[in-house]
Amino acid sequence: MRKCWGGMNQEGSIRLFIVFLERLPECCVGLLECTGICNSNPSCASCYNRLELAVKAQEQGADYVAFGRFFPSRTKPQAVPADVALLHQAKIQLHLPIVAIGGITAQNGAQLVAAGADMLAVVDAVFAQKDVLLATRQLANCFGEAASS
Repeated sequence: MRKCWGGMNQEGSIRLFIVFLERLPECCVGLLECTGICNSNPSCASCYNRLELAVKAQEQGADYVAFGRFFPSRTKPQAVPADVALLHQAKIQLHLPIVAIGGITAQNGAQLVAAGADMLAVVDAVFAQKDVLLATRQLANCFGEAASS
């Protein structure tokens, strides 16, 4: 199984999720390979709902931090819940990209971006959908919705 980094940032560029290539439709695999994402290896700190862990990770040279779960999640139902206000606090105190994870969908992602998330990490919101490409496009719209709100 080959892991690959991928995802979308606010400019719609691919960036940052861990994905397993055999689960992606062929069009996405080619896109990830042609952008060179599979060769990158960023350092992440998973901080759950604890800002102090993120501050420490920043001091230790992390490339980005992740907080969550923000909503009930089928992937990790027992994960520690995090409050959206944590993203506001993190945006003020950190100088790293912030990833939100946990139960994120096209319907609730924009509020996390508006609160300070630079990226959204998802599983079910894409891979549990019949049309993976459409689901991905709908999630990308979360960044535009947050900018206009």
